Amino acid sequence: MTKVKGSARAGPHRIVVQPNDSLGSRGRLVFFLLVALAALAVAGVAALRGFWPVLPYAGIELLVLAICLYLVQHRLRYREVLTLEKDRLRIERGFGRPQAVRDFHTAWVRVELDPSGHRHYPARLFLREGQSEWEIGRCLTEDEKISLRDRLRDLLAEG
Repeated sequence: MTKVKGSARAGPHRIVVQPNDSLGSRGRLVFFLLVALAALAVAGVAALRGFWPVLPYAGIELLVLAICLYLVQHRLRYREVLTLEKDRLRIERGFGRPQAVRDFHTAWVRVELDPSGHRHYPARLFLREGQSEWEIGRCLTEDEKISLRDRLRDLLAEG
C-alpha cells in the first residue's frame, strides 16, 4: 500500500511504500495463542492417554510457527520511502531503517512498468536513468504498481 504525504504544489513529496499488514501484530499474537491452546490441549489429552511422545512434537510445531510469525513480522518492517524534491528523487529502502539509498535527477528519470513474460508473475516497476535502473514497489500488487507509476509520472511532470 502506498501513502502519499504533501500537497500537489507545496514542498517535497513523500511516498511510503510498505507491505499490507492485514492481520496486525495483535492479530498474529492472538492467532499464535489460539493455535498453541488447541495444539497443547490435543497433545495433553494424548499424553494423559499414554501417548506422551506427542508432547515434544507439539512443542516443535509451536516453535516452527513462532519462527514463521517472527519472519513475517520482520518482512512487514520493509519500507521504501520516495522523496521528490525540485530536482531530485531519492529512494530509501530497508527494514526499519534505510539500508540502501539511491538518487535520481528528476529531469532524466523515467518511470516504467515492465510486463511479466509469464501470466502468473507480476509486472515490475522501475525507475530508469540512462543505463541504470532501480526496481521499486516489489511488495505492491499490480494495480498498486500502476497507481504508483501514474502518481510518480504526475509528480515528475509537475516539477
